[in-house]
Amino acid sequence: MIYVTYDEYDKLCEELPKLKLERGDWFPQMTELEAMQSAGLEHFLGFLVWILETEPRKVSDREKEIMNCINQMILSNVHFYDGEPMPQKEISIVEYLKVDTAAGTISLPTIGKWAPTQKDMDILENPFCMGFKLWLIRSKKGNETVDRLRADMEEKDKNYKKFSSITYSFHSMAFQCKNWLPTEEQIQNIIIPNIAICFDFVLWILETCRVSTMEDEKVVTQLIGVVNENSALF
Repeated sequence: MIYVTYDEYDKLCEELPKLKLERGDWFPQMTELEAMQSAGLEHFLGFLVWILETEPRKVSDREKEIMNCINQMILSNVHFYDGEPMPQKEISIVEYLKVDTAAGTISLPTIGKWAPTQKDMDILENPFCMGFKLWLIRSKKGNETVDRLRADMEEKDKNYKKFSSITYSFHSMAFQCKNWLPTEEQIQNIIIPNIAICFDFVLWILETCRVSTMEDEKVVTQLIGVVNENSALF
Protein backbone atom coordinates (compact mmCIF):
# COMPACT_ATOMS: atom_id res chain seq x y z
CA MET A 1 0.00 0.00 0.00
CA ILE A 2 1.20 3.50 -0.89
CA TYR A 3 0.51 6.23 1.67
CA VAL A 4 -0.20 9.62 0.13
CA THR A 5 -1.56 12.73 1.81
CA TYR A 6 -4.44 14.56 0.19
CA ASP A 7 -2.18 17.60 -0.18
CA GLU A 8 0.48 15.53 -1.98
CA TYR A 9 -2.07 14.12 -4.41
CA ASP A 10 -3.67 17.52 -5.01
CA LYS A 11 -0.23 18.93 -5.83
CA LEU A 12 0.36 16.17 -8.40
CA CYS A 13 -3.00 16.87 -10.02
CA GLU A 14 -2.33 20.62 -10.09
CA GLU A 15 1.31 20.67 -11.19
CA LEU A 16 1.76 17.80 -13.65
CA PRO A 17 -0.63 19.15 -16.34
CA LYS A 18 1.65 22.23 -16.49
CA LEU A 19 4.36 20.16 -18.17
CA LYS A 20 4.83 21.23 -21.79
CA LEU A 21 4.80 17.57 -22.81
CA GLU A 22 1.98 16.85 -25.28
CA ARG A 23 0.48 13.36 -25.28
CA GLY A 24 -1.76 13.81 -28.31
CA ASP A 25 -4.02 10.76 -28.64
CA TRP A 26 -1.54 8.42 -26.93
CA PHE A 27 -2.71 5.90 -24.35
CA PRO A 28 -0.58 3.31 -22.55
CA GLN A 29 -0.95 -0.37 -23.35
CA MET A 30 -1.94 -2.82 -20.64
CA THR A 31 1.58 -4.31 -20.75
CA GLU A 32 3.00 -0.89 -19.89
CA LEU A 33 0.65 -0.50 -16.92
CA GLU A 34 1.52 -4.00 -15.76
CA ALA A 35 5.23 -3.16 -15.95
CA MET A 36 4.72 0.01 -13.89
CA GLN A 37 2.77 -1.85 -11.23
CA SER A 38 5.35 -4.63 -11.03
CA ALA A 39 8.16 -2.09 -10.61
CA GLY A 40 6.38 -0.25 -7.80
CA LEU A 41 3.37 1.96 -8.42
CA GLU A 42 4.65 4.60 -5.99
CA HIS A 43 7.38 5.45 -8.52
CA PHE A 44 4.88 5.88 -11.37
CA LEU A 45 2.02 7.54 -9.50
CA GLY A 46 2.99 10.92 -10.94
CA PHE A 47 3.04 9.55 -14.49
CA LEU A 48 -0.38 7.93 -14.04
CA VAL A 49 -1.83 11.14 -12.60
CA TRP A 50 -0.43 13.04 -15.60
CA ILE A 51 -2.23 10.61 -17.93
CA LEU A 52 -5.50 11.08 -16.06
CA GLU A 53 -5.21 14.86 -15.87
CA THR A 54 -4.42 15.27 -19.59
CA GLU A 55 -7.15 12.99 -20.94
CA PRO A 56 -8.27 14.00 -24.45
CA ARG A 57 -11.83 15.25 -24.81
CA LYS A 58 -12.84 12.36 -27.07
CA VAL A 59 -11.90 8.82 -26.13
CA SER A 60 -12.91 5.45 -27.50
CA ASP A 61 -14.49 2.70 -25.43
CA ARG A 62 -11.10 0.96 -25.30
CA GLU A 63 -9.42 4.14 -24.07
CA LYS A 64 -12.12 4.62 -21.43
CA GLU A 65 -11.34 1.08 -20.29
CA ILE A 66 -7.65 1.99 -19.91
CA MET A 67 -8.48 5.16 -17.94
CA ASN A 68 -10.79 3.16 -15.67
CA CYS A 69 -7.98 0.64 -15.17
CA ILE A 70 -5.58 3.43 -14.13
CA ASN A 71 -8.15 4.83 -11.71
CA GLN A 72 -8.66 1.37 -10.24
CA MET A 73 -4.90 0.83 -9.92
CA ILE A 74 -4.63 4.04 -7.90
CA LEU A 75 -7.68 3.37 -5.74
CA SER A 76 -6.53 -0.20 -5.00
CA ASN A 77 -2.95 0.70 -4.14
CA VAL A 78 -3.04 4.17 -2.58
CA HIS A 79 -4.20 5.05 0.92
CA PHE A 80 -5.06 8.75 1.14
CA TYR A 81 -4.87 10.51 4.50
CA ASP A 82 -4.59 13.91 6.21
CA GLY A 83 -1.35 14.70 7.98
CA GLU A 84 2.37 14.82 7.41
CA PRO A 85 3.94 13.05 4.40
CA MET A 86 5.62 9.71 5.03
CA PRO A 87 9.44 9.83 5.16
CA GLN A 88 11.10 8.93 1.88
CA LYS A 89 12.74 5.52 1.73
CA GLU A 90 16.13 4.84 0.20
CA ILE A 91 15.89 3.30 -3.26
CA SER A 92 18.20 0.35 -3.82
CA ILE A 93 20.20 -0.22 -7.00
CA VAL A 94 17.99 -3.19 -7.91
CA GLU A 95 14.87 -1.08 -7.39
CA TYR A 96 16.30 1.59 -9.69
CA LEU A 97 16.82 -1.15 -12.27
CA LYS A 98 13.20 -2.32 -11.92
CA VAL A 99 11.84 1.20 -12.29
CA ASP A 100 14.13 2.06 -15.20
CA THR A 101 13.24 -1.16 -17.03
CA ALA A 102 9.53 -0.38 -16.61
CA ALA A 103 10.15 3.19 -17.81
CA GLY A 104 11.68 1.69 -20.93
CA THR A 105 8.35 0.08 -21.83
CA ILE A 106 6.55 3.44 -22.07
CA SER A 107 5.68 4.04 -25.72
CA LEU A 108 4.73 7.73 -25.60
CA PRO A 109 5.69 8.99 -29.10
CA THR A 110 5.60 12.79 -28.66
CA ILE A 111 8.81 13.02 -26.64
CA GLY A 112 10.82 14.26 -29.65
CA LYS A 113 8.74 17.46 -29.79
CA TRP A 114 9.44 18.41 -26.18
CA ALA A 115 12.47 20.40 -25.06
CA PRO A 116 12.27 20.12 -21.25
CA THR A 117 12.92 23.28 -19.25
CA GLN A 118 14.09 23.80 -15.68
CA LYS A 119 10.48 24.58 -14.75
CA ASP A 120 9.51 21.12 -15.99
CA MET A 121 12.30 19.61 -13.87
CA ASP A 122 11.01 21.47 -10.82
CA ILE A 123 7.55 19.98 -11.36
CA LEU A 124 9.04 16.48 -11.54
CA GLU A 125 11.03 16.99 -8.34
CA ASN A 126 8.48 14.90 -6.48
CA PRO A 127 8.96 11.54 -4.71
CA PHE A 128 6.12 10.03 -6.77
CA CYS A 129 7.70 11.00 -10.11
CA MET A 130 10.82 8.82 -10.09
CA GLY A 131 9.53 6.65 -12.95
CA PHE A 132 8.64 9.80 -14.90
CA LYS A 133 12.18 11.14 -14.44
CA LEU A 134 13.89 7.89 -15.42
CA TRP A 135 11.72 7.71 -18.54
CA LEU A 136 12.75 11.28 -19.35
CA ILE A 137 16.46 10.51 -18.88
CA ARG A 138 16.10 7.53 -21.22
CA SER A 139 14.14 9.47 -23.85
CA LYS A 140 15.98 12.80 -23.94
CA LYS A 141 19.61 11.78 -23.52
CA GLY A 142 21.80 14.66 -24.65
CA ASN A 143 19.30 17.37 -23.71
CA GLU A 144 21.20 19.83 -21.51
CA THR A 145 18.41 20.19 -18.93
CA VAL A 146 17.88 16.43 -18.68
CA ASP A 147 21.61 15.77 -18.40
CA ARG A 148 21.71 18.22 -15.48
CA LEU A 149 18.82 16.30 -13.90
CA ARG A 150 20.77 13.04 -14.13
CA ALA A 151 23.93 14.67 -12.74
CA ASP A 152 21.94 16.13 -9.85
CA MET A 153 20.39 12.75 -9.06
CA GLU A 154 23.83 11.13 -9.13
CA GLU A 155 25.14 13.75 -6.71
CA LYS A 156 22.27 13.28 -4.24
CA ASP A 157 21.95 9.49 -4.29
CA LYS A 158 24.93 7.11 -4.23
CA ASN A 159 22.74 4.17 -5.29
CA TYR A 160 21.49 6.01 -8.37
CA LYS A 161 25.04 7.11 -9.18
CA LYS A 162 26.24 3.50 -9.13
CA PHE A 163 23.25 2.32 -11.17
CA SER A 164 23.68 5.12 -13.71
CA SER A 165 27.44 4.59 -14.08
CA ILE A 166 26.84 0.94 -15.01
CA THR A 167 23.78 1.20 -17.26
CA TYR A 168 23.72 4.66 -18.86
CA SER A 169 26.31 3.78 -21.51
CA PHE A 170 24.23 0.80 -22.70
CA HIS A 171 21.91 3.13 -24.59
CA SER A 172 24.80 4.52 -26.64
CA MET A 173 25.83 1.11 -27.92
CA ALA A 174 25.20 0.39 -31.60
CA PHE A 175 23.67 -3.00 -30.81
CA GLN A 176 20.50 -2.98 -28.73
CA CYS A 177 18.53 -5.94 -27.40
CA LYS A 178 15.17 -4.60 -28.69
CA ASN A 179 12.68 -7.45 -29.27
CA TRP A 180 14.98 -10.33 -28.34
CA LEU A 181 14.75 -11.92 -24.92
CA PRO A 182 16.28 -15.17 -23.65
CA THR A 183 14.05 -18.18 -23.09
CA GLU A 184 13.43 -19.60 -19.64
CA GLU A 185 15.66 -22.54 -20.59
CA GLN A 186 18.50 -20.19 -21.58
CA ILE A 187 18.14 -18.29 -18.32
CA GLN A 188 18.22 -21.48 -16.24
CA ASN A 189 20.91 -23.37 -18.17
CA ILE A 190 23.23 -20.62 -19.38
CA ILE A 191 22.76 -17.31 -17.58
CA ILE A 192 22.24 -18.40 -13.96
CA PRO A 193 25.12 -20.95 -13.83
CA ASN A 194 27.43 -18.30 -15.33
CA ILE A 195 26.01 -15.22 -13.65
CA ALA A 196 29.44 -13.93 -12.60
CA ILE A 197 30.33 -13.35 -16.25
CA CYS A 198 26.75 -12.80 -17.50
CA PHE A 199 25.74 -10.15 -14.96
CA ASP A 200 26.46 -7.12 -17.19
CA PHE A 201 24.83 -8.97 -20.09
CA VAL A 202 21.63 -9.32 -18.06
CA LEU A 203 21.72 -5.62 -17.19
CA TRP A 204 22.17 -4.78 -20.88
CA ILE A 205 19.15 -6.94 -21.76
CA LEU A 206 16.98 -5.24 -19.16
CA GLU A 207 18.09 -1.75 -20.18
CA THR A 208 17.70 -2.15 -23.95
CA CYS A 209 14.88 -4.66 -24.43
CA ARG A 210 11.36 -3.83 -25.59
CA VAL A 211 8.56 -5.37 -23.58
CA SER A 212 5.48 -5.78 -25.77
CA THR A 213 3.66 -8.82 -24.37
CA MET A 214 2.81 -10.35 -21.02
CA GLU A 215 5.26 -13.16 -21.82
CA ASP A 216 8.00 -10.56 -22.27
CA GLU A 217 7.05 -9.09 -18.89
CA LYS A 218 7.41 -12.53 -17.27
CA VAL A 219 10.92 -12.93 -18.70
CA VAL A 220 11.91 -9.45 -17.53
CA THR A 221 10.55 -10.20 -14.04
CA GLN A 222 12.59 -13.41 -13.98
CA LEU A 223 15.77 -11.57 -15.04
CA ILE A 224 15.24 -8.89 -12.40
CA GLY A 225 14.91 -11.70 -9.87
CA VAL A 226 18.27 -13.07 -11.03
CA VAL A 227 19.84 -9.63 -10.59
CA ASN A 228 18.28 -9.26 -7.16
CA GLU A 229 19.65 -12.60 -6.02
CA ASN A 230 23.11 -11.60 -7.22
CA SER A 231 23.05 -7.88 -6.32
CA ALA A 232 26.45 -8.22 -4.62
CA LEU A 233 27.91 -8.26 -8.15
CA PHE A 234 27.02 -4.57 -8.62
